[in-house]
Parts: sequence; C-alpha cells; structure tokens
Amino acid sequence: MKMDRRKFLKMSAITAGAVAVGGGAIHVMNKDTDILADHFDGTQKALVVRFGRDRSSRLINDIRQEYETLAPEMPDIGGDENMFTEWLVYGVYYLSTYHVLKAEGQTVEEVGEVIYDTFKVMADYPKWLLRIVESFKYNEKYVNQLKEAAAVAYFYVPPPEKSS
Repeated sequence: MKMDRRKFLKMSAITAGAVAVGGGAIHVMNKDTDILADHFDGTQKALVVRFGRDRSSRLINDIRQEYETLAPEMPDIGGDENMFTEWLVYGVYYLSTYHVLKAEGQTVEEVGEVIYDTFKVMADYPKWLLRIVESFKYNEKYVNQLKEAAAVAYFYVPPPEKSS
C-alpha cells in the first residue's frame, strides 16, 4: 500500500489517538488529566438516549457531586505506585453512578445497562483501531505487571494514620 504524506500523518494521528484511548493512557502521560473524563462523556451519551439531554445533564452533575463525596473515602492502596488505583477510581465512579440512578428509581439492572452502554460508547472505534490499542495496552508485559502488582497488593499495608 503506497502512502503519501497526508495519509501517513492521518494514520499517525489515529494511532496516537488509539494509544491514548487505552484505559487511562492519557493520565499516564499527563497527570493533570481527569482519568474519568471519558467515563463522564460516555455515561452522558448513554443517559441522553434514556432520559434526554436536560435530565442527563442534571444526572451527570449529580454523579460528579456523588463522586466528589465518595472519593475521599477511597482507601489508600498505594496511589500511583499501585496500578490498581486506577481501577479503584473507576469503581468509585460507577458506585456514584449507581447511587444517583437508584435515587432516580432505576433498578440495579437498569444501572447495569447504563454502565454497559457507557463502555459501548467508549469503545465506539473501528475494530482495527481497538486491536492496536489492545496490542499496546493488554499485551504479555501488561499481564506480567498485573501478576506482580497483584502479589504486591496482596501484602500491601497502608501507612499508619497521623495522630493529631
């Protein structure tokens, strides 16, 4: 396949974007980036389909507020040193989503569908692009890092709380 400069630049930009899509990679490159931005965007899109634009905007604001309430209660599992911290953040986000939607009268199944739809929205990329991300993010090296991190996390003891 012959590729001119324009196609090369386009493919490079798409590939760079694909790497960024891979589960918090943007956060790794820029610690100031909100690792939940894609989740909020995806959830909002999933909620718009169910509840319309106005109600979904209110619900997203409520989810943000609930997350801000719950986040300080997250246990210290090692911060950036523990690769599972990112997953804990996601878990608290979805717990916030559950609390807000349950208060709106949604069942567990309906909240589960919103979460499922959020991931569908977040993965709405061409399959070839997702395969590229997968090969960078979820390769053998990553699996080995998970195994090592799981062994360390199993024995992790948080630092003692400071006394006043």
